[in-house]
Amino acid sequence: MLPRRILNVAPQSKILFVSVELCPELVHGAIRTGAHGFVVKSDAGFDLLPAMQAVMSGKRFVGARFANYDFILPNDLNRA
Repeated sequence: MLPRRILNVAPQSKILFVSVELCPELVHGAIRTGAHGFVVKSDAGFDLLPAMQAVMSGKRFVGARFANYDFILPNDLNRA
């Protein structure tokens, strides 16, 4: 997936997906492959700025639409 390719070239990159897709499996796949955040385009008016701030400060971000989903990865547990 694209995040892996970007991170191979520039490991310090912060990747934020903005998509029309509402599929939680796609969000999990993006996070699992290296993205730091995911915003649904229809929620961008509310979520985009907080997402950018979170991602740029080294945090993960998924919008409130996905609040009931657990996207924690094994590596995240080591940082907690």
